[in-house]
Amino acid sequence: MIKRLILLLLVLWFPSTSLAYSVLDHFSDKTGPIISSVFNAGRPHRGDVRIPFIIKDNNTSVKKVAVYLDARDVTKDVFFGDDNYKNSYAFDSEKMPDGKHILTIVADDSSKKMNRSVQEISFNIDNTAPLLTLASGGGIFAQGKTAYLYFTSSEPGIGIDGVFQSKEFRAYPYQNKYRAVIGFSIDDPGNENYFMRVKAKDRAGNLSDYHYKVYVKKTKYGMLSFTLKPKNMEMLMPDVIRADWKKIEDVVGRENNDKYYQGKFITPAEGRISMTFGLNEFINGAESGKHRGLDFANAAGTSIIASNSGIVRLSEYLPAHGNTVVIDHGQGIYTYYAHMKKLLATPGTKVQKGQVVGLMGATGVATGPHLHFAVSLHNLRVDPMQWLNGAVID
Repeated sequence: MIKRLILLLLVLWFPSTSLAYSVLDHFSDKTGPIISSVFNAGRPHRGDVRIPFIIKDNNTSVKKVAVYLDARDVTKDVFFGDDNYKNSYAFDSEKMPDGKHILTIVADDSSKKMNRSVQEISFNIDNTAPLLTLASGGGIFAQGKTAYLYFTSSEPGIGIDGVFQSKEFRAYPYQNKYRAVIGFSIDDPGNENYFMRVKAKDRAGNLSDYHYKVYVKKTKYGMLSFTLKPKNMEMLMPDVIRADWKKIEDVVGRENNDKYYQGKFITPAEGRISMTFGLNEFINGAESGKHRGLDFANAAGTSIIASNSGIVRLSEYLPAHGNTVVIDHGQGIYTYYAHMKKLLATPGTKVQKGQVVGLMGATGVATGPHLHFAVSLHNLRVDPMQWLNGAVID
């Protein structure tokens, strides 16, 4: 009742109602200014850091602001804006120790009570690059084979990317380490040292750069000669082969961090192994190249199953490969299945290990019903038999 009487008198006294309210708020306001910030305090920061914040008061106005960094008054270094006190504090974090820091903002309003608000913004500074250690390795360090390296890091949550034999790869968290599954090109000479470059980047953006020397043994591969009919030879023209590979590599060249495969890769079809990986092929007496998959021969219509769980990225007819399915198992690992009589997989759908994806046939360049099964690792074709023998599991 008293407040209403005072307000009525003020309205009669002052022509402006808003001024009357501001005078009343000057005496009755019990809340301090509102302090807010969109600063991302959830991740570590490095180098030059800028912390924006807004201060406003809905009742009266902001009269005084003080800012402290780890209890040290830095108010004189703060940029104060005009609109709703849109302010920011910028500083060079390299002059600060790594770890937790606190920016404290203290704001008083202009009411009679001088209501005060305090806001603390906690954040972490990290200007130190992660220390990466090559812990161990496994698999087969040889032409056309798959191997893996284990890394440990001085801090968690880092990203590890590398380049080896001109192919990019990535290491992924594995148990309490990071594991990079890598392949060795069948085309590069063996019994030589190759250099691997590995970069480790932490959440703040600090980067470490390492070089490792890897010895790759030479693998002995046999040779196989066979004859193709003229109509099939037309499908082996360079432009046809290039178009096929472009379709496939547009898919297997993509890498994501998700992992879809589980455990050991299984044999994709029953049948006799008619061609092994790495064979030097001679077609109609002319050298054709190296066989980059594993062939299973059986009767037309034999079921072909997914060697492991994943997402179907391609399921269509290609002139040289015939009816082809490509499955993404995550983390740069793909399998593909060619020369099928019938496609039973749809692009974009998830398939489980052992699920039927097609029927064996002789489409494309083929001398008879068979499955050409291949493993692509970071867009490099490697010996599938290693994977079927459990050389790489999750």
